[in-house]
Amino acid sequence: MRVTLYMVVAMFFSVMQSSNVLASDLFSSEKGNNQDEVGTVVTPITQEKAATVGEEFTIILDVNRTTGYDWRISYFPEMIQLTNFTVKPPKSPEGRPIMGAPGQAHFTFKLLASFPTMVNFLYERPQIGGDIAKIIVYTISSK
Repeated sequence: MRVTLYMVVAMFFSVMQSSNVLASDLFSSEKGNNQDEVGTVVTPITQEKAATVGEEFTIILDVNRTTGYDWRISYFPEMIQLTNFTVKPPKSPEGRPIMGAPGQAHFTFKLLASFPTMVNFLYERPQIGGDIAKIIVYTISSK
């Protein structure tokens, strides 16, 4: 399935209405200011992933929470379900966590339907006016 920029923008805004989760909100009741900064232009990165209906798969993205940035995700809950979220910090060769270095966010989903769907990821700083650094749009199709 070929994804055009128009489809990405249209799906992003419609999906944001149906499911809008900040990764840190999965474990916290506090919510920051998520208004976008005027004049910021971020070109979405599109990715494709094939999954089997009823089985789990994981999307791994770099994250550095010490900068104030975190991932906000949106998706159609009728089509896909977030089953787990973890952040794995970077480790030194001795196995100790490295403070201030980027880690990896692991988003585990389960595909619920055989139709193509999208998962949108915004890398933003909600505490500082919603500064958006990156947008990644995954098109998920069934195998």
